Amino acid sequence: MEQMPEFESPDFSQYKCYKMGGILHIPHYTKPGVYVAPCIRITNNFGRPDFPARYFYKHELLAMGAVEVMETLWKTTARDSK
Repeated sequence: MEQMPEFESPDFSQYKCYKMGGILHIPHYTKPGVYVAPCIRITNNFGRPDFPARYFYKHELLAMGAVEVMETLWKTTARDSK
């Protein structure tokens, strides 16, 4: 029986996220200062579904009534830059 190769676990850290109406907005994986909301499925004319991301900045989320929460996420350089 073949054994599974070992993989390194990514590093985790606590990050400020914003919750609005029960929806969590997390810091983008590669874009510093940008928060991303869950995507919704949109069907296009080519029969392939598309999942466009919705991006927000902190001041936009706060203006819409979002509440700051701390969440454990994978560490990235974009998330660690202030």
